[in-house]
Amino acid sequence: MKRVLISTALVLAFICLVFAQTAQMAQTLQSAQTDRQLIDSRPASDTTAADKVDALLAPWSQGNTPGARSIVTESVSAQTYNRVGEKTVKPIRGKKLVLTGVVRDGDEVLYRFRARAGLRVTARVFGRDADFTVYLNYGLDVEAVARDTKSWSLTMPREFNGHCEIALHSTYKLADYRLEILVK
Repeated sequence: MKRVLISTALVLAFICLVFAQTAQMAQTLQSAQTDRQLIDSRPASDTTAADKVDALLAPWSQGNTPGARSIVTESVSAQTYNRVGEKTVKPIRGKKLVLTGVVRDGDEVLYRFRARAGLRVTARVFGRDADFTVYLNYGLDVEAVARDTKSWSLTMPREFNGHCEIALHSTYKLADYRLEILVK
């Protein structure tokens, strides 16, 4: 009996949520149509197509986002991965660190290690369907310096004193990999 009541309550909550979202979308659509009517009601003799576009985009250029429901950032990742493993490794300067494993499509395995300014870091992955992305972690700021590659090398920037992260992922189903990291 309790399960039936809980199920009924969940269904009712879902219906209320859908109704609220629909009402909000209808209100946003109505305000957008009102904005279009205001723009199109201007005298046509004085305006050009460029003026209409400027008037349409004016709220966005002033920092307002009428009717917006999401935030757009400068960089967009082509694909997101499920992080299934994070491992901290300690490569020894001048010696090659070899890591092997298996990663599934849609998942990623992250290897993190400390890197200092001026050090040259080289990474290569061997495996038909494996590649990696390299991130430099400056504390709170993370920068992708190489995306979806099989080999990478970089002398760490002068101001860098953080972690280097190598995220391995598969390009097709299940990928065996052998990752070599060399720090000089």
